[in-house]
Amino acid sequence: MDVQSEDYKAHLASTGHKLVKLTITAGDLTSDVYIELFTGQVPNTVGKFIENCSKGYAGLSFERVLRGGFIQTGKVEGGEVFPDESFSVPFEEYTVGMSNEGPHTNSGQFFITLAKAPYLSAKYVAFGKVVAGFDIVDTIGAIECLNERPVGKCVIDSASEC
Repeated sequence: MDVQSEDYKAHLASTGHKLVKLTITAGDLTSDVYIELFTGQVPNTVGKFIENCSKGYAGLSFERVLRGGFIQTGKVEGGEVFPDESFSVPFEEYTVGMSNEGPHTNSGQFFITLAKAPYLSAKYVAFGKVVAGFDIVDTIGAIECLNERPVGKCVIDSASEC
């Protein structure tokens, strides 16, 4: 998807959705991942994610890879805990969701699914989807791991709202 196209910009304007860009390095590959955020369905979760884009995601590593399942970041320093907002967004391939340690314990740590994951519904809040940059997501999903932890570098270099 061309996130710079007029059609896509019109889509964002008509839905009220927001777009963020994460520049990610995995091994020798650096690429941009664009995530469309569902502001209408989960506005508070989207707001916290955007806040973390400006304050906490740069330098954060992907610390867990569940092959065929998801890739997950580490914890955000000083991430404020906030409640589950809604479970209305299904977990399809490349859905972005908030990690938690149980009900109402979201803090900014997030994951990206690598396949449909209905088992995550009603446990984790989905709030966006990857619309461009699938190459780097798939690279992280296939990277060499030891006990689900990437052996090489998998880091968010920068994060910003578009």
